[in-house]
Amino acid sequence: MTKRPSKRAADTPDQELPSRTEDTRLGRLVTGALETALSESTSARKQPAKKLGRPRKIEQSFEGDPREEILAAAATLFEKAGFAGTTTRQIATAVGLTQGAMFHYFPTKVDILLELVNRTVDPALEYHEKLQATPDLGPVERLCLLSYRDALGICSAPHNEAALATLPEVQGGEFAIFWKKRERLRNAYRIQLTAGTADGSFISDEDERGLFEIVCALVESSIWWFRRDQDDADHAARLVTRNVLRLVLPDSSSVSAVVESILDRFATDLPD
Repeated sequence: MTKRPSKRAADTPDQELPSRTEDTRLGRLVTGALETALSESTSARKQPAKKLGRPRKIEQSFEGDPREEILAAAATLFEKAGFAGTTTRQIATAVGLTQGAMFHYFPTKVDILLELVNRTVDPALEYHEKLQATPDLGPVERLCLLSYRDALGICSAPHNEAALATLPEVQGGEFAIFWKKRERLRNAYRIQLTAGTADGSFISDEDERGLFEIVCALVESSIWWFRRDQDDADHAARLVTRNVLRLVLPDSSSVSAVVESILDRFATDLPD
């Protein structure tokens, strides 16, 4: 049977980032960082991206792989109609399979969605473990590389799979394994922030939890403002990384140079 090519999912529209209070130091920090991020993103649409050897942009090649075609079709349908509004028959039809044939790859619709959301955290988690095992890396380098790899994974996915984690069905117990992985990834950022504060690389703030939450939120913000039909994933990941370090480094005036130096220096030295 001839397979039908799956349609590209409609990009998630830009959403206005929530306003931040100006009466606290952290409020001023995150407001400035987010405003800078949005300003740079708008002014630099479609600029040629600087190439980076490692970590690499994730290449997608689904032709001839029914499992990947099922995931791509499901992501498109879930984005458009939601989880409850999508049937397994619709997913199977989109890739030219019978439901029985599709169940050979994914026994249930939950299994499909679980695989999609797990893919939003697995690569960054694996990369964090490699960073931790790489000698002679300090908190600044590790936070920079982790932020870049995490944001790159979000932006280079063919669909906005990270946004699927906000579906109400994902809050259920069937997705507990995903939430455990997500918490492990968040803890990876906590580890670097704690280490950087301890050795003086990062600012020391009374509201450590607030700073941690802001860093995580800044990385995940690309879920909402990155536009797959206009923006470059590498540029967006660098933009996010610069603003993460701008929040934590004592001297934010040299953030761009620091980020580019780290990415260039470890482009060929770290494992994929």
